[in-house]
Amino acid sequence: MAARLAGDLPRNIGFLLIPGFSLLALSSAIEPLRLANQLLGQRHYAWRILTGDGQPARASCGMTITADGKAGQQVDQDNPSCLFVIAGFDPWPQPDLHLKSWLRFLDRRGTILGAVDTGAFLLASAELLGETRTVLHWESAAAFSELFPEVSVSEELYEIDERRLLCAGGAAVLDMMIALIEKTHGPGLASGIAERLIYGRNRAPAQEQRLALRDRVRLNDPDVLRAITVMENRIETTCSISHIASSANVSKRTLERKFRQHFNQTPKQVYLQCRLDHARRLLRHSDLRVREIAMACGFSSISYFCRAYKRGFSVKPGSDRRLDYALVEPGAEPGLAIQAN
Repeated sequence: MAARLAGDLPRNIGFLLIPGFSLLALSSAIEPLRLANQLLGQRHYAWRILTGDGQPARASCGMTITADGKAGQQVDQDNPSCLFVIAGFDPWPQPDLHLKSWLRFLDRRGTILGAVDTGAFLLASAELLGETRTVLHWESAAAFSELFPEVSVSEELYEIDERRLLCAGGAAVLDMMIALIEKTHGPGLASGIAERLIYGRNRAPAQEQRLALRDRVRLNDPDVLRAITVMENRIETTCSISHIASSANVSKRTLERKFRQHFNQTPKQVYLQCRLDHARRLLRHSDLRVREIAMACGFSSISYFCRAYKRGFSVKPGSDRRLDYALVEPGAEPGLAIQAN
């Protein structure tokens, strides 16, 4: 989507850190502003780090960032003209009601509100997204849609609206911030910032977040790719392997042979893993009950779902909820199970 920010990027910017926020997202937002100041030869942009209680915030990697102030002060001169909510791996539990009230206050006074990674959960729970197409990290998109079905979700890297700045997180924060600076100061400054960040190509917002399926599974067989696409699109309302084969324009026997050849698994096993991966994302990024998640992933039996989950991830779904493997058990989270041999 083309940029629709009404006016230039405000010079007074705040970053509200939610516990477990992404340090990469924060640094990717601040560094372009710092470089803009350096290249402009003046402190054009100023920023402050805010937390809900004014205390240091711990990032998902375990590092802590000192806050410059406490969010929630309803005094005009103390509030930023643009505020980004930066969250991370786990957007729950939501901050208390005073934060949502403060965000509504900022919105009423004309503050531009932004959200990075899973920060959109807070804006949505404060009813501040309205009809804005919402962007957040792809891992959290399904959970977000279950919790806020009335909010439209985009799979793009970022969305620049008149009063909202929404970003998927990760390296996409650099793309968005450089684009915002370019809108205000022109391509020359934006290119200078990108060069100093050794960031060769600023991506357009319409570029998809996830790798193409062929790159994710490291495979170019069109029959198999079509079949997996059908599987990923039929999570809640499941279908038979015969239907999947038919949709992929291949016989069931051929499909089974190719899956054995490439994955050493049957199509049924790969399909089950797709549904379990989806269930794990819902578990970790929402507060939906296990029964609700099982149904959302096409399991009519909660006991079968729990057994399959335990076999797939070596942990029960209830115990797996909201575990942060970056802090608890580095390297423990398995990768995509359908990677080709």
